[in-house]
Amino acid sequence: MRNFNVFVSQKKKKLEKLQQEMVNIQKKYQADQKAKSKLLEELGKLKSEFEHYRQDVALRDSKLRAVRKTLGLGDLGFDEDEPLDDSQVQNVMRNLRQRNSATQSEFQNSKLKHEANENRLQNLIQTACMDKAQKMMKLNTDNAQMYKNKVTLRNIQDELNRLIPWQIFKIMLKKNLKNVKKS
Repeated sequence: MRNFNVFVSQKKKKLEKLQQEMVNIQKKYQADQKAKSKLLEELGKLKSEFEHYRQDVALRDSKLRAVRKTLGLGDLGFDEDEPLDDSQVQNVMRNLRQRNSATQSEFQNSKLKHEANENRLQNLIQTACMDKAQKMMKLNTDNAQMYKNKVTLRNIQDELNRLIPWQIFKIMLKKNLKNVKKS
């Protein structure tokens, strides 16, 4: 019986040891399950972030296409149906900046030409106004002179009209005198 008790005691110890290992394995399993759930949660977050990233990239690409279409830009060096990586986006943005600076330079040149033409036109208008003013002054002077001349002519005409009857009288008198001398 002693053997039996020893045997039972050994089996109990093995059973306790197995139970202890089982508890340890369960704890480890629970820890692994917690780690797994955390990893799955992180994986879900990463998938969500990746989906947001894809949506952002798609939105960026659609905005680039819209900008390209709105601005009527030529080829920007990317396929519209393929998503762009960052280097392509930087390339496109660099091309846009270059075109923008070229357009701004062209605009500045046009603005300067416009201002120069505007100044030239303003000078021409001022010159024309000054010429017109001088001509108006000359016309006024000429009109005043013409008025004086008309007054003078009228005075002369009046004087002639006053003198003509005397001249006629004088001529008639001379004729009469000649006739009288002849007779």
